[in-house]
Amino acid sequence: MIQSPAFAAVMTLFATMASAQPAQESGPPAEPYRMVYSMASTAEVVLLDLNSVDRTGDVAEAWSLAFLAEPTRFGNAPEPAQVFWVRARIDCGAREGQFLRAIGLKDGQPVFDIPITADPTPLEQGWVLDDEFICKGVEATRIAATTLAEATAAADDVMKPDSSADGPQVNGTADDTLRN
Repeated sequence: MIQSPAFAAVMTLFATMASAQPAQESGPPAEPYRMVYSMASTAEVVLLDLNSVDRTGDVAEAWSLAFLAEPTRFGNAPEPAQVFWVRARIDCGAREGQFLRAIGLKDGQPVFDIPITADPTPLEQGWVLDDEFICKGVEATRIAATTLAEATAAADDVMKPDSSADGPQVNGTADDTLRN
């Protein structure tokens, strides 16, 4: 979902967002999750919760949990965050993805909840695995996490490769990276 070049563009858009305020919709999903990697590098890990996908026709919304190597301040958020939930809308028909909301976490608790006012971007630009799971219906054969603790451990395995020699490598498509 969030890839390094795309992440830089998203961060620029975050800087121009409206002031921090609670969003009107419900919060992130509750455990148990069905999380799969949609981005994984030593700088960032994003886990898409397949249980949170809410689809109406060609349009779906879903929550992802993102982990960053360094804390980042989003727009007018009251403090930086290193872990955050992000809500996105995927339009499979228009072939676009768009971020809607970010909830920063510290010690597993929300510290800010802000809307994201960003233009949609083509699915080919940073949404490859989201496209495969949400639009193309690729079945996940390997679930990365079902709890916040498991998600944190999965992110640590990728971001701190020395801590686990068997950490996942995610850089292609769902077919070639997430299947046994």
